[in-house]
Amino acid sequence: MIANSILLATDGSPESISAMQTAVQLSKGLDLALHVINVAPVQSAYAAQGTLNILDLVDPELEGRLRERAEHRARETLDEQVQKIKDTGGKVAETHPKVGRPDVEIVRLAEELEAGLIIVGSRGSGPFKRDALGSVSESVVRHAPCPVLVVRADEATPAYKGEKLPP
Repeated sequence: MIANSILLATDGSPESISAMQTAVQLSKGLDLALHVINVAPVQSAYAAQGTLNILDLVDPELEGRLRERAEHRARETLDEQVQKIKDTGGKVAETHPKVGRPDVEIVRLAEELEAGLIIVGSRGSGPFKRDALGSVSESVVRHAPCPVLVVRADEATPAYKGEKLPP
């Protein structure tokens, strides 16, 4: 790796917790800065208000409130993940709460940081899980400017059982 940082994409799912454990081990072992991103999708104002007919108007302030809620969720998730990273002896260089499409924002941040590696869980906590590889991780693999490590978790993983993570 030529770059000096790892970008961990997390959403709090068991797979992303396994990815976090891997990211902490690699960042410590290789002395690389660890950046952590969480991307909260924003519900559209149209969907939030239900089905609209052509004459209905969207509350102009609703879009802003939905975005604020998404930003808040991203920050909360990051705070939880950073605490878990600290509990395992890891250090976080910087957190990146984002709002939008997770795959797009992860790739965009990796480009900005000139990250040497992106680490992501194989499936996220979103409503549409895929059997082998999640749609976000699949898209990140296809579009990333650097290598991507996709980490799988299974029922034996402490994150699935609610157990404390090892240091």
